[in-house]
Amino acid sequence: MFFRRYQIWVINTPSEALLYTWEKWKTLLPFVDAIVNLSVKPAFIRTAQSYETENRLLGFGRMKWSEENNHKWTTKHRKNAVPGKKLTFFNTEIWAPDWTTFNGSTPSPDVYIRLYQYENIDFLREGLIIALRRSIEKDNRLVINSALKDLQRNIPGSSISTTTRTWTPWFRFLNNIEDMGPWELTKIVTKYPISLP
Repeated sequence: MFFRRYQIWVINTPSEALLYTWEKWKTLLPFVDAIVNLSVKPAFIRTAQSYETENRLLGFGRMKWSEENNHKWTTKHRKNAVPGKKLTFFNTEIWAPDWTTFNGSTPSPDVYIRLYQYENIDFLREGLIIALRRSIEKDNRLVINSALKDLQRNIPGSSISTTTRTWTPWFRFLNNIEDMGPWELTKIVTKYPISLP
């Protein structure tokens, strides 16, 4: 359930890598795809983007995991930019299975990945959070390590860190893995760096 253990990796860069653009994301996509496909359940994408000064997120429709939908979330509002408005990227999440299947009584996902950007935090400018159920991680270490090495190699100036935790670590405070913010990410990046074999 929500107290399953997860292996979490954070690949972080302090540089403005523009990972959320198609030109950059398409180089990462094969390695992200290798991790997403470790779940036998279908994956879905959701992204949080908006125009500066507007208090609403832009619509993308339901996006099943595919190259076409990855192209869609990275380009839809960039190719059709509104003159005089800055498009702001917050994050993109990949869930396998879909987040809509979860509630207080159903298990947490097999795979969760978030591409994040913090414009105003130099240390955590951009990066990836990758969370896999420990049972999946233990059975697929060679595939995972290969994908992680390729991701790190293609994200400029990046470091990689790892830790374990449950999906919901505390009973009284809702802090699921998808809720991890800058404070927790900074702790992981600074306290648990690794070098991949």
